[in-house]
Amino acid sequence: SRPRRAARACAQPPQQTSTAQPTLRGCVLPAGAPGSWDAAGAAKPFVKRFASEAGERWKMWYAGADDAAARAAEDPVWEELSKGLRGGTVGVAVSRNGLVWERGSSAENVNPVLGTDGPREVVGRVLARNEGEWWAFDCAHVLPGCVEVFADERVDSGSGNFWMYYSGADFEKRPAVAARSLSAASQALDEMGGAEGAADERGLRSRVGLAISQDGGMSWARIEGAHHTKAAFCPTERPEGAWDADSNAAPSVVFHSKGDVRMYYHAFDRDVPGGGAFAIGMARSQDGMSWARDAPGCGRKLGAGEAGAFDTRGAAYPHVVPNPAADDGSYLMFYEARDEGHAASIGVAWSPDGLNWRPASAPVLKGAGGDAWDADGVGMPCFVHVPGGTSRLYYTGWAADGIPSIGAADVVGIGQEGQLELVRVDAAALTKL
Repeated sequence: SRPRRAARACAQPPQQTSTAQPTLRGCVLPAGAPGSWDAAGAAKPFVKRFASEAGERWKMWYAGADDAAARAAEDPVWEELSKGLRGGTVGVAVSRNGLVWERGSSAENVNPVLGTDGPREVVGRVLARNEGEWWAFDCAHVLPGCVEVFADERVDSGSGNFWMYYSGADFEKRPAVAARSLSAASQALDEMGGAEGAADERGLRSRVGLAISQDGGMSWARIEGAHHTKAAFCPTERPEGAWDADSNAAPSVVFHSKGDVRMYYHAFDRDVPGGGAFAIGMARSQDGMSWARDAPGCGRKLGAGEAGAFDTRGAAYPHVVPNPAADDGSYLMFYEARDEGHAASIGVAWSPDGLNWRPASAPVLKGAGGDAWDADGVGMPCFVHVPGGTSRLYYTGWAADGIPSIGAADVVGIGQEGQLELVRVDAAALTKL
């Protein structure tokens, strides 16, 4: 493994001195306090903004990992099963402005973020791994994909029926990626497939599931899929040698039109020369529950780039949104790209119809380098369009020691085909909000 530089993970901005501010630019949610459910890191944000006459409300679902050493001390069996995997779970944080976030240390915290006369909201862990069913696809860890809201006039208040598409993994051993040395903290939040000949790791075969909330995202019930693991979307349903037969992860769902629901997801194709590569594909559904990956227009959409490019080892963690710069039915896809050494950056692709994609030739956001909290790479993007305001890209950043935190960059320029100019939010300014 390559040597690691000494670097600080993202810490809460109010606790920093002015001399440390450059290393924190962009960071909005670091790892949680010691002993909390997300003490080992925060990653894979999915953010929704709700606007009403009463003001803005924001929700962020994200993945967190607890302290594996503490867990092993309580349950010796866990250490043997995990083999370095930190049991990633899903939690929620809330905000009034999308920059300063209220979080919780457990599943029970309730925070009246808008005041005692406003709605009371759960913060903290909301979806844990399925510990009680060893055969379930998500018994090792879970990772949020996207959250869709189904309601009429209640949408502005952030209530109604919420559907969370997520990916989960079990303890089956799979060959890990040999090209990049990941720390234990980031490994828990990264659903990699792997190259042949690498050491086996648990929790790498991912499948997609669905959970539904009827109380505005406070409590969630898993919806059992037809597969014996209860997954809604499985790689094991694919023939041997298919590009997505190894794992399916990070779902991004678009309700394109009535009866045409599209899921974009990533997989790891082991047959790509040089050790395999990530790729993004699409499946279709009429109801958002039952999926067909061989329907017209489905299949692989983005994959490995040219040798030496920022995406030589492929594209992963897609987030697909209607193009905010053009009212013509086109789409943008933000995704995590991997170079030859599996260093992560964020790319963008444009599509006129959501079926045919044209990726940009360079990333829109890269690791900051130096001693920054996101020095070692950025990925797992989530784009939030703010009509009449400043749109924002949320992302995961890794410090040089591998600890993940969540950051944000403002969109200061956008073209009709996804040409983007981003500026990381100013950590110093967060103390004034």
